[in-house]
Amino acid sequence: MNRPFSIESAASRRIMGSMDQFSSNPAPSSSKKTVAIVLLGALALVLIAAWLYPASRAYLKDSLARAAQVFGAHVVAEASGTIYVSLASVDDARSSYLNAFALDAATGKSMPLLDATNTDYYAPAFSPDGSTVALVESTGATSSIDFAYAPGSDGRLTIQKRFVTSTADPSYPVWSADGSAVTYSAPASSGVDSDDPDNWNSYLMNVSDGSERWMATGAYPTFTPDGTIMLLRKDGLHLIYSNGQTATDTLAWKVENGVAVTNMRYAISPDGTAIAWAFPDLDKVYLLSVSSWNPFSASISTISDGAELSLPVFSPDGKFIAFFDASKNRVQVLDRSTSALTPLFDTTAYYPQGVFISDWR
Repeated sequence: MNRPFSIESAASRRIMGSMDQFSSNPAPSSSKKTVAIVLLGALALVLIAAWLYPASRAYLKDSLARAAQVFGAHVVAEASGTIYVSLASVDDARSSYLNAFALDAATGKSMPLLDATNTDYYAPAFSPDGSTVALVESTGATSSIDFAYAPGSDGRLTIQKRFVTSTADPSYPVWSADGSAVTYSAPASSGVDSDDPDNWNSYLMNVSDGSERWMATGAYPTFTPDGTIMLLRKDGLHLIYSNGQTATDTLAWKVENGVAVTNMRYAISPDGTAIAWAFPDLDKVYLLSVSSWNPFSASISTISDGAELSLPVFSPDGKFIAFFDASKNRVQVLDRSTSALTPLFDTTAYYPQGVFISDWR
């Protein structure tokens, strides 16, 4: 198991040894004690003042996080819960296989959910009631959407049923609000340009029997709070409105700066009031503040500029967003109140093209 931020490093042991040596030295003089107390008090006042001022607080948090990265300590974010990712180790003999992992959102400690022997497991997503996990399984010959009970006391998943999909390489199952169905998407065929979302198809699968049906052209179908389907097309974000008889495909937000590609993943906040939309090729993340879903209305702002962030996932309370930072090879957590990024998990031991962030519970 990879522990990139182990506090039991050689450096920390050397530091602890130095502290033991100091403990056996004679006590400093009274004047030295006074100077030390004054300096510590001044430092405390500076830190308190910086924390109370929002702009300085963001800078201070980022500086402390960077220092923790350098010294190999656990990076503790203010966020909580578990972030679910998929990784393929470059050092493991089974390095070509993806596995699903759980990351502690406060410490970055990781735990594999399955034994990925001769099989890829990726993109785990929890049902609305938290009892079941949908994920993708691929053996090379076939692909399936699997359903497993939520992790038990051992932290592992037990797969209960597999439904082979009609298409290869399905991506990111997303649950309906009532837990009766999941959506997913996949390239239309192996020979198409998979960077173009208009070369992808979106499907709806019934959880009880695995029956599936084609919904629309586009990638990453996601349920909105009112049950509408949002997906990514070449010209931007679309909404699929349905009255039970017919479906209408409507452009909700046109992409700026050219055309959309499939690395422009988006995520809808749990309360449905925001959409985080990553543009890693432009080193930007935009936030759409949604005022209405039907008809769609939103305002746009930039929440990250200068970092190659992708694969956004909101925390359960919507206050944080997890990203994969390809330029720094790590999972980062963005605080929406300050836009400060906190390093959480170092991915240098894993293939960058195999990193997926799919859920946060």
